[in-house]
Amino acid sequence: MSRAVAILDAGGQYVDLVRKAVERQGVPAKILALDTPLNDLKDNYQAVIISGSPASSHAEEAPKTDPEIWQSDLAILGICYGMQSMVVSFGGEVAKNAIREDGRITTDIQSTHPLFKGLKSQTTALFTHGDFVKKIPDEFDVIGSHKMSDGATAYSAVAFNNKYGLQFHPEVFDDSPDGYQIFKNFLELAKVKTDPDFINKQLDNIVSSKQAAIKDQVKDRHVIAFVSGGVDSSVAALLASKVINTEKFHA
Repeated sequence: MSRAVAILDAGGQYVDLVRKAVERQGVPAKILALDTPLNDLKDNYQAVIISGSPASSHAEEAPKTDPEIWQSDLAILGICYGMQSMVVSFGGEVAKNAIREDGRITTDIQSTHPLFKGLKSQTTALFTHGDFVKKIPDEFDVIGSHKMSDGATAYSAVAFNNKYGLQFHPEVFDDSPDGYQIFKNFLELAKVKTDPDFINKQLDNIVSSKQAAIKDQVKDRHVIAFVSGGVDSSVAALLASKVINTEKFHA
């Protein structure tokens, strides 16, 4: 079975960050259309992540996945709109609230749940939504929530079998410090293993792109490299020494 992860693009601004978050785990990922048929997903991918979106999941014109994915064996992680779409597909309800949630917000989470393995009972994460889950499907477990200033309950995470939903954006690591661990946990739950060939290819691409950037910046000039003996300066000097004429490189 392929080790790749499919990222279904619902139109969210962070979809490429989702791809990068998965690939940082050593797993190849590909961004696909939201309505990619289940057969295409099952044949080529081991897990699915559904991105956020500016759309409302409860609207008639809301973009939708192939409905058959929800009954499939594929592990699915729904992020923001992805979570709401999941809830609606299972008979739950999503609606606008009197106030929005935007920015870093602290939410309670069920740290004993495998999706949150290694986390504390509260996490701070990026929320960007005006729609809220109002009714949880009967078969779902609530694994994250908090009270808002107007007294309403904001459901921040849900789970059902191997289907998981997050109202926040774990892919924005600056605002969701536990995001990397959450992706790691999801991939483990989905039994997606790292791909050594993919990791090596990534490293080769990084090295070649950095050396190309150095060569383009230096051109035919002399370079003085200050090397402290630490990792950063040593690696930088080694990369530069491979693309700069020996007579013009002074470490």
